[in-house]
Amino acid sequence: MSDREHPLDADEATGPLPGLSRRRFLELMGAAMALRGAGGCGRPPDRRIVTWARQPEEVVPGRPLYFASAFVDGGYGQGVLVESHTGRPTKVEGNPDHPASLGAASALGQASVLEVYDPTRTPSPVRGGEPDTWDRWYAEVRAAMARDPAGVRVLTGTVTSPSLAAGLRQLLADLPGARWDAFDPLHPDGAFAGARLATGRTLQAHLRPGRARVVVSLGADFLAEGPGHLRHAREVADARRARLQTRGREAGLRLYAIETALSVTGAFADHRLALPPSLVGAAVSALARRLGLDPGAADDPALAPHAAWLDAMAADLRRAGADALVVAGDGLPPELRGLAFAMNERLGAVGRTMRWSEPLEMSPLDHQASLLRLVGEMKRGEVSTLVILGENPVYATPGALDFAGALARVPLSTHVGLFADETAARCTWHLPLAHPLEAWGDVRGDEGTLTPLQPLIAPLDQGRSALEVVAMLAGEPAPSGYELLRRRWREGGLCAAEGGDFEAGWRRALHDGRVQGSEAPAVAARAELTPELRAALSGTGAAETGGGGLELSFRPDPHLRDGRYARNAWLQELPRPLTGLTWGNAALLSPADAARLGVGDGSRLEVGLDGRSVTVACLVQPGHADGAMTLTLGHGRTHAGPVGTAVGQDVGPLRGASLYAAGATVRALEGRWPLARPQEHHHQGERELLRVESLSHLRERPAPPGSHPAPHEHASLHADRLGPPERPVGGAPEEPAAQAWAMVIDLAACIGCGACSVACQAENNIPVVGKEQVQLGRIMQWMRIDRYELEDTAELGAETRDGPLVHNQPVPCMHCEQAPCEVVCPVGATTHSSDGLNEMTYNRCVGTRYCSNACPYKVRRFNYLDWHDLTPTDPFPAPQSPRLALQRNPNVSVRSRGVMEKCTWCVQRIREAQIEAGTERRPLRDGDVRTACQQTCPTQAIAFGDLNEPDSQVVRLRAEPHHYAMMAELGTRPRTTYLAALRDLNPAMPPVTAGREASDGD
Repeated sequence: MSDREHPLDADEATGPLPGLSRRRFLELMGAAMALRGAGGCGRPPDRRIVTWARQPEEVVPGRPLYFASAFVDGGYGQGVLVESHTGRPTKVEGNPDHPASLGAASALGQASVLEVYDPTRTPSPVRGGEPDTWDRWYAEVRAAMARDPAGVRVLTGTVTSPSLAAGLRQLLADLPGARWDAFDPLHPDGAFAGARLATGRTLQAHLRPGRARVVVSLGADFLAEGPGHLRHAREVADARRARLQTRGREAGLRLYAIETALSVTGAFADHRLALPPSLVGAAVSALARRLGLDPGAADDPALAPHAAWLDAMAADLRRAGADALVVAGDGLPPELRGLAFAMNERLGAVGRTMRWSEPLEMSPLDHQASLLRLVGEMKRGEVSTLVILGENPVYATPGALDFAGALARVPLSTHVGLFADETAARCTWHLPLAHPLEAWGDVRGDEGTLTPLQPLIAPLDQGRSALEVVAMLAGEPAPSGYELLRRRWREGGLCAAEGGDFEAGWRRALHDGRVQGSEAPAVAARAELTPELRAALSGTGAAETGGGGLELSFRPDPHLRDGRYARNAWLQELPRPLTGLTWGNAALLSPADAARLGVGDGSRLEVGLDGRSVTVACLVQPGHADGAMTLTLGHGRTHAGPVGTAVGQDVGPLRGASLYAAGATVRALEGRWPLARPQEHHHQGERELLRVESLSHLRERPAPPGSHPAPHEHASLHADRLGPPERPVGGAPEEPAAQAWAMVIDLAACIGCGACSVACQAENNIPVVGKEQVQLGRIMQWMRIDRYELEDTAELGAETRDGPLVHNQPVPCMHCEQAPCEVVCPVGATTHSSDGLNEMTYNRCVGTRYCSNACPYKVRRFNYLDWHDLTPTDPFPAPQSPRLALQRNPNVSVRSRGVMEKCTWCVQRIREAQIEAGTERRPLRDGDVRTACQQTCPTQAIAFGDLNEPDSQVVRLRAEPHHYAMMAELGTRPRTTYLAALRDLNPAMPPVTAGREASDGD
């Protein structure tokens, strides 16, 4: 039946919504076109959604639809697929066809869906604290711009969107003297400046670490931060796996890291050197000299204890040659970034493990310089109209700058954002911004891939996109984001298919989530040792050491970043990598410095710098550099709603233009601030939880005969304790065998980013409980990530000690064959399925908690309170709202108070795949079932499949010589097993003992 013949079209004139065709109805349900929201400036009024008379065939309750879009972080896009249930986006997953994500999604990207339904989002325009309309703002701002066009300023974050950039350029062309400024507090200003120093041109570097055999990270957390971190993590993990599969050095990747505080990249490194910020910079210069850049200069004397370590690392780089890569961190000054580029040039790595392109940003400004210029003009009264798009400079700018004071001198200021934050409270107008899942737009990925943003739902409030707001500033009273995007793509020739067919190219871009062939082309450039870089070789580095006291290193929060995600309860409660902190921040100190100050975890510290001071809790971190303190940005918000307000301590007042400072004073105060760290809830004693193997040892072992053994005949470290499943796995002889599900987690690939935990939370309707309940041991996350520090590396085949080797271990339910939880349940609420799942029947559970007590892995969670139904008067960090219920997965039940819950291996996905295979009259194929944690993992560290399928991935992995089961000596026969963590230690690396203290870890 054609669209024209459909019964819904026949009812257009007489139905409850005149003019509502079937095609328009599907658009309203979020398929391809965004709804226009309510408000002024000519927008159509709200329309009431009515019950389906005849259900569209594309929408089936319980069967989700997926739409390609992008998650925008730091101005760059990561391709995603958004799951939609009957018009409601419920989950974000990675787009496997997008080069920036490769099918993975970060914890931040997945948690972004929660913001759509946040009840504290600004519903309508506000002027002076009172509700107002878009019409009145449009009239007022246009009049002000006409009076003083030269006094107009627009402040944004990083802009890579071609359509938004075109709109801004058009606006500035119409307003003589007006200017666009940019400020992202985490913008890598030093990268562009370093490229200019090294090449004489403003260029952007793109890394390909997967092609390298030796990678050196100089204060760069490139596996967890930056626009390309998902791809970087996948490439490095794949290379680490290849080392074992080929059993040859030529295919491997050895990772070195020099940094102050433990990072995700540093913890994943084979060798790591902890240095204070000033010596990190000195180490960059020392490494450059060892690679032949001005070899006659001398090292900083403070590096003498580490000279042999640097020698061994430099020798490894020289052996790798063009297959090497040096990565400098964003916090390093431009001169040191330029030295890193010159080192890559000297090694021959440019063109192989890194390449140059023209900048992807609208204009590669120095954001700090742009901000300083803007603040100066505001203080001098030269700015009459200021529009801030999506940023929060009152909170995020350095405290010494006093942006709030300068903002008070602007006659007409407008803030456009999702929430009423610190900047909105000080502006004349605050306008609601549409969420990216509610609006049309575009963005570029880290390689330049042009990615469209599609709305999956009509704006729940009166929000408008940045595209539409800029068009209104330019004089369009009622712009359509959809039409704006199509017009600018058509004018720019951005998506024309072969033969110049724009419509075909547009449809394909929306379907694929990217424009094929839109990557930024490579640019030929040569990095030279210029006089500016030569002068840096004799400098002290990133921070001056004079004045005594501790050096300070400021780092963004791994999950809240600069504070923009402080309202997101999923991210607040997600334990931070390496520290395990939730709901707050702390000052990180080395064990030696903590002992010298007489403080420990939770001690209150007063940190002072240049007459300013903050009070923050202490956290002792093994592996942290001596003589330094690391402070985390993004906390202590004062206008972050019920979730993020007054959570943690704002350390921004201490920060200057740089992410480093010297001469800080630290004074211990009386009292303690309890920290919420879930890993402290359970202590497993000396049992075998995590295994670490040396790659050299594994290479010496003979490979298992054949490609892999037969099912259940596993060559394992504990083969006698694994064996075949004892549960029934098949029906009658004439029936096909049932599945025997199993999961294998590769600890050599896990970076501990936490994406799997958020994926599990979104998929399975897992609630947050708040800081107080976390401290009581009542966290509800089904997938936890434990962290361990290995001090002694002698057993790994090298007599080197760089500091503790840190490893991460994801721990879901083990789904034991001989599960202790099943035999102790008095009501049979926990049972075993024929295909190997340890099941929970929620409406049978009476809350005895016997199963949790019997579980040796401590993976069960008990609902002490009705987390899903708390009201604003309850002692809970996030008042619940009926709107939040729209995010829940309708295929997973919502558990009530007094029942036990745990990981189910996403049984709803298993059953859905089984039903679909049965409908198609075919057996399940390996890969038909992907659990939420498996699907989103950036490094593909999690495999799930059928043990009864000889060629399945889990069967092959269980045949690896470093395969093992956690606490196999208990005889529980878990179906969730592990591959041991791997380290490829350099036998030439000398021991590092200076400035270290041993630690027992967690």
